[in-house]
Amino acid sequence: KDELKQKFAMEANKFHSYCNAKQQSLSDISGDLEQQLEQINATRDNVFSEGSDKLEQLKSSAEECDKANIVVNSYTPHTINSLTAQFDQVLKSFKLTSNSVEAQIVAKKSLELSSEQLHELKEVFSVFDNDHDGTLNIQEFREAILGIGIDIEDVDFEKRFSTKIEFSMDDFIQFFIEVNKSGDSKEDILNAFRNLGGGGETMSSEAVDKYFAQVQDVQQYLHSNLLDGNYADFVEKLYLR
Repeated sequence: KDELKQKFAMEANKFHSYCNAKQQSLSDISGDLEQQLEQINATRDNVFSEGSDKLEQLKSSAEECDKANIVVNSYTPHTINSLTAQFDQVLKSFKLTSNSVEAQIVAKKSLELSSEQLHELKEVFSVFDNDHDGTLNIQEFREAILGIGIDIEDVDFEKRFSTKIEFSMDDFIQFFIEVNKSGDSKEDILNAFRNLGGGGETMSSEAVDKYFAQVQDVQQYLHSNLLDGNYADFVEKLYLR
């Protein structure tokens, strides 16, 4: 019996350390968001495969102890149940981290423009701002969006902008973002902000800083436009523009 206890204890202690190491590896993930997601998912797949094999071996040792009527093992504080729970928690941590990064990517893509795109939009806006007052009238706006390659049917244009008579640079940029979204639906964007906000109805300034510190233009934009943390209103306005 003592030999069986020591055998299980050795395997159990090693598996416990293995789980701790894999949990800790999440903090070593680096790179941009897409690179982080790739690393997280690749590591998770490896942990699931490798860890599951280790856990099966450990279950065999635990069954041997059960058959020998071993109830208490003084060589280890771990049991097969506690180690199974620990492994499940490691996999859950990888899944939650993956979901968080995916949500950041979706939110970021819904807002972000490259510096080249932003520069081009500002240049086009300036060209069509004939009186240089920082706004475009509806005809200038129509010509400007044609200038960036966006053609809208007259009926759709009038329906969308029937109540608006002048357009700022922000309106112009937001319209470009709307037309050139990553393909994610409004519900995708809402879910992304909901996940980043911890499942609540608002997203705090602290959460914005936590998740968007590496993309300062997006971070600043959210601080300026995510009023009271109400991401639902923010996304609704984003899709109406």
